[in-house]
Amino acid sequence: MLGLAACETPTGGEEAEVQPVVQFQPEPDLTPRERLKKAISLLEVGQAGQARAELDAYLAEVPDSRLALDLQAQIAADPVAALGSQHFLYTMQPGDSISSVAKRMLGDPLKFYILARYNNLENPSEISVGQTIRVPGEAPPKAERQEVAKKPQAVADEPKQAVQSAETPAEPAQAAALAEPPEPETPAVPAKIETQESTAAAQRLRAVETEAQAIERVLSTAEDYRGRGEYRSAINHLEEGLVEFPEAPVVRQVAVATYLDHADQLYSGGRLTEAERALKRASELEPGNAAVGKRLDQVARRQRAEDLFAEASRFSNQNLPIDAFDTYTEVVKLVPDHAEAKKQLVSLKPKVAEAYHRQALTAYRLQELDKAVEIWDKVLREIDPNYEPAKVYRAQAKELMERLENLSQTSQ
Repeated sequence: MLGLAACETPTGGEEAEVQPVVQFQPEPDLTPRERLKKAISLLEVGQAGQARAELDAYLAEVPDSRLALDLQAQIAADPVAALGSQHFLYTMQPGDSISSVAKRMLGDPLKFYILARYNNLENPSEISVGQTIRVPGEAPPKAERQEVAKKPQAVADEPKQAVQSAETPAEPAQAAALAEPPEPETPAVPAKIETQESTAAAQRLRAVETEAQAIERVLSTAEDYRGRGEYRSAINHLEEGLVEFPEAPVVRQVAVATYLDHADQLYSGGRLTEAERALKRASELEPGNAAVGKRLDQVARRQRAEDLFAEASRFSNQNLPIDAFDTYTEVVKLVPDHAEAKKQLVSLKPKVAEAYHRQALTAYRLQELDKAVEIWDKVLREIDPNYEPAKVYRAQAKELMERLENLSQTSQ
């Protein structure tokens, strides 16, 4: 997202054309993980301005993110100062991308943007097979052999000329052309611009770290955060690790375990929606994980219980104690340790017993004695076994039922 701001018009002389200044704004309502992925996607297509805005917003939430700082350094650094002027040529092969070359030659696929700038590529994604790029450093033996093997390729692509050169002497100029095909055009070296910001960024990018060391650093940092119960910070670092090392199973495993711990923390605090989101991310990382599935079921039950609890509270406020009591009972069935629902059940018992008693009295007066006795039995069995009015009136109803039965037998 961007906005435009006009530059001031110089005083005196002819008015200069007003040049708009682009002001990039981060996209709103993104999670840190979504924002980091967006920034990388923007850099992949050369949109450094918007990417920087997203990285600034990401660092506001995750201020010690090594990955985000490194990506910012790639934007700010002078590429020659960062990577060095010594280089060798590499011709892009089928299946190559600027990221894959960065991984093989620089040890980090996320160094793709500084490598693209090193080659004056405005859009890192627009690179084609056969295109020659400069790779900083000394050519490794394998790369040197690759370059030697590629040079005769122009001859192999012309079978008729190759046959002619084998059977008959070629003209001197033709023979020279076959023997020494022209060197691929070398990409221009970007101009070296020294600024305080670019120098600091270049120094950062020159720090070399093996993949094993980088993975260990991610895990160690995450473990420190986990030990302090700062699961959100641990997750941010592990998500960055998953971006940097998508094929490292240990990072994925630790991330799943951290999401589970974070979900438990959120669940205990009643933050059920956030707990569900954490568990769904863990399920994405490791589909079929039994522990994750069990926690998701637990959260779903708790969410249903909370919905019922809210409904029971409305019944209670509307002076419908029986409906409230029955709904609180459902809450406890779903979540047996729901303390507040249990408390409400205890407080409602006298009102519920009285409400049922009134129903039984109505049935009693209408001579619906079986129904009345059934209601009083429910009160004594499920609500309060010591509810005296139910005990007294039930006994009277049973006595009346016996007398009516005796009268019926006598009349026969």
